[in-house]
Amino acid sequence: MMTYQVPAFALAIFFVAAISHIANADQVFNYDVTVQTSGSTQFSAHDGKLKLSVVKMGGKTQEDFVLTPNDVNLTMNSEYTGQITSSIELEDIKSVYLQWTLATPYNPYFAIKKPSIYFDQIVFGYKYRAMTYRTHINMKKLQKFCPPTQPIGIEHADGASFNACGPIIRQVLPF
Repeated sequence: MMTYQVPAFALAIFFVAAISHIANADQVFNYDVTVQTSGSTQFSAHDGKLKLSVVKMGGKTQEDFVLTPNDVNLTMNSEYTGQITSSIELEDIKSVYLQWTLATPYNPYFAIKKPSIYFDQIVFGYKYRAMTYRTHINMKKLQKFCPPTQPIGIEHADGASFNACGPIIRQVLPF
């Protein structure tokens, strides 16, 4: 009778480990995303949408999002915020690819010369609860993503990669 208990116990441990692995694979992260346009380089304001792709370390996973589903007026020295839900953890994000498109892309004037918008940085914020000294506290992680040159000009329907710059900042949020 004892010979069956050991394999059954080992099998139960295996199933618990497999289930917890599957549960962690389906974890999602809700990020507050802020895209900042440049205030140091002059450009004309345009109505359009902001789109981004999140690339995981190792480059095997990429997720695409429309940050501003409705057209917004993209102006100098402004911030545009939105929320995305990703399966990629903040520490595993290698880069963010930012693209913008005109609200009316078929203007004949823009067929000759595509307009550019200049961007400074992208910030991802992730709120969570942490257990500390037998109590829960609200926390927030912030990660900045910067272009290779700052500011970076992006033409309509083109894009640029923003890489993680600086450490992840952890903040305690008030109750």
